[in-house]
Amino acid sequence: MRRGPGLVLASLMACIVSFALGCMFVMFTLAHTTTSGDLWTSNAPLHMKKELSQLGSEASPARRQLLEGSFVPNPEDQPPRKREESEEEHLKWKLLEPPLVDEVQRMLESHDKWWKRKLEEQAHKWKLEHEQQQLQPQQNNHDASPRATGRIPFDPNFLGRYKGEFSRAMEPISSYVTTKEKVLELQQTLQSTHPIVYFITPTAHRRTQMADLTRLGQTLLLDQYQQQQSTSGGGGLIYWVLIEDALRCTKRLRHFLKRLNIPFAHVAVRTPPNTKNKTLPPRGVEQRNYAMDLVQNRVGIAPGIVYFGDDDNVYDVRLFNELRKIKRIGVLPVGYRGGGHYERCIVNPDTGMVDSIVEKIPTRRKYPVDMAGLAYHSSLLWSSSSKNGDNRPATFSHDWSNGQQETRFLQQLVDSVQELEPLAYNCTHFFVWHLSTTQPDSALKVVDDPDYDSLRHMV
Repeated sequence: MRRGPGLVLASLMACIVSFALGCMFVMFTLAHTTTSGDLWTSNAPLHMKKELSQLGSEASPARRQLLEGSFVPNPEDQPPRKREESEEEHLKWKLLEPPLVDEVQRMLESHDKWWKRKLEEQAHKWKLEHEQQQLQPQQNNHDASPRATGRIPFDPNFLGRYKGEFSRAMEPISSYVTTKEKVLELQQTLQSTHPIVYFITPTAHRRTQMADLTRLGQTLLLDQYQQQQSTSGGGGLIYWVLIEDALRCTKRLRHFLKRLNIPFAHVAVRTPPNTKNKTLPPRGVEQRNYAMDLVQNRVGIAPGIVYFGDDDNVYDVRLFNELRKIKRIGVLPVGYRGGGHYERCIVNPDTGMVDSIVEKIPTRRKYPVDMAGLAYHSSLLWSSSSKNGDNRPATFSHDWSNGQQETRFLQQLVDSVQELEPLAYNCTHFFVWHLSTTQPDSALKVVDDPDYDSLRHMV
């Protein structure tokens, strides 16, 4: 049966209207479901409905959204999955990369700063307690010592300030010279009538430097104590001139000198680099010349005795009383470690004058005297009585070899050995020895001590 064109058109229109009505119904349903969760809730599983009804208003917003179907969980909030062994190994190596190492280093530095601040606070607290104890009046003569507090009192020379950094102890510091006025004040306090001894010591940084200087410093301190305790009165002073072979002075030597509490000058003079290319370059030339100029122009007080004492020698405390007897130029015997070697002057028993000089190794030197066996009166620094012809005080020179320094120096002051003044009981007693400290083969670190970096600058 054939259909007419009108019937086909009517069927097509009916289909279009039905499709449109269906789309409108779906859109209405979706819009109603989005604005309200009641429609979803009515069709939700039974256990979710039960949980939502039990929680009520106590349910958290996130949990309510999850139960009502309007919340989509974030995958990052889910429990992490179990990593495989290859991933864990990769993460272990990841921890050793530089960013994390730098972070650990910053943490350690922060920890050191915290300890440093605590140490400074504790030191300041101990200092206040110590000052309060000093201000308290003593009740009787038996209570002369400070009261025991159970802890060590604050020490201004406490070297813990260098904790953790060896380089801080070696930091450069400006020179220091005890003024002439201060020395005169000390002489008046001590009622000194003896000449002051200018003990000139060149030194250079090495592994045994502190050990050598400590030994020498204790000898100087012992002489000053004996002079103060002298019953005859009129004890002599010692002025220690310490010259470092460096561009500037170092902190650790300054603190060491202050602890001794004797007059000192701490200066630094660098040896020219072009003089170190020789096979046996003379040591201490620039330092001794600078020290003599310092005594002459800045701290020199007449009467005085100039003595060149190296830091690696051993000195008897009786040496200083012998030096104070010098009228012009004095000599004394010097011993060498092991083998019975020494150098000394042979004195004529009838005249009491020097006839000849016995040396350790026969040479052609006119005055084979060791540097430690030579001293002269400070008046020669101002009298211009040297034999060099240009009216300048005697000095040392890099042009002379290592064994010619002493004899060339004496040639500027005397014409014969008879002008030398024998000391130490006519050069029959030894008050000074050469004892060069053995240098270690290599720097060994005490790996088991956590405070190694805090203590190494003291040794």
